[in-house]
Amino acid sequence: MTKLQAGQSVTRETAEMERARPLVVTLHAKYLEIWPKGTRTSFRLSYDVIFDVARKRAAWFPELWTAAVDRLAPRRKRGR
Repeated sequence: MTKLQAGQSVTRETAEMERARPLVVTLHAKYLEIWPKGTRTSFRLSYDVIFDVARKRAAWFPELWTAAVDRLAPRRKRGR
């Protein structure tokens, strides 16, 4: 995994579509920007806000969280 420094950023086009335009995401060290490709309007979201939303969603919909955990492959024990 690449650790982002203060002056670095990573830009990627996603497979998700918004009004027939792919979404573009730029990851910065302290926030991310997201916008539909070909537009000038972007939205900045800090990582703590994203994490808070995910935590609230897990609290409101625990069945989604447990279903995701159940889909994970079980870990194998080390053979000694």
